[in-house]
Amino acid sequence: MGERQRKFYDALIRDLVTFAKLAFRLDTRNEDGTTLREHLEAAEKASPGVTRGVLKRATMPPELEFLWLWYLDLSTSRQYAGMSGSPLRLTHTEILAWATLHQIALEPWQLRAIRLIDSHHVHAMMKAADGFTMADLQEA
Repeated sequence: MGERQRKFYDALIRDLVTFAKLAFRLDTRNEDGTTLREHLEAAEKASPGVTRGVLKRATMPPELEFLWLWYLDLSTSRQYAGMSGSPLRLTHTEILAWATLHQIALEPWQLRAIRLIDSHHVHAMMKAADGFTMADLQEA
């Protein structure tokens, strides 16, 4: 892959990761069973502009929707560690098995994107135990 192509794919991955990080934070269920997205939507409905555009930033880059859907499907087979139930990152073996079953020949940039999204997803799942704040959303 040439330098121009690598930069192009890196930019796409960056957009997808930005979306994913925010989506993971917005869609994590709180102890009461609701999500931060639901709270923000209600707040925005009651007082337009109060969420400072956070929900608008959570827009899927359309050209990468296929990759996001692949990741969501792949993530359903996630393993968890013993009694603690801590989520484990997807392994190359799991990703390869998934791709083989679906007859998908992953390109290196797609694998990089999946691994990076997964890293942020695991981090978000671990952070969910502590709860997310508006400050966490600004970091996304």
